[in-house]
Amino acid sequence: MVDAADLEKVEASKNELHSLIDKPQLHGIPVCILIFIVLT
Repeated sequence: MVDAADLEKVEASKNELHSLIDKPQLHGIPVCILIFIVLT
């Protein structure tokens, strides 16, 4: 889980997701990304 206000963690999470997607052994496996938005 990443707080969108924490830009460092957003960038790190983006890089991690890209590295996972690029792994050949994971090609063809579906990925589900859940986004929760809390409005206050």
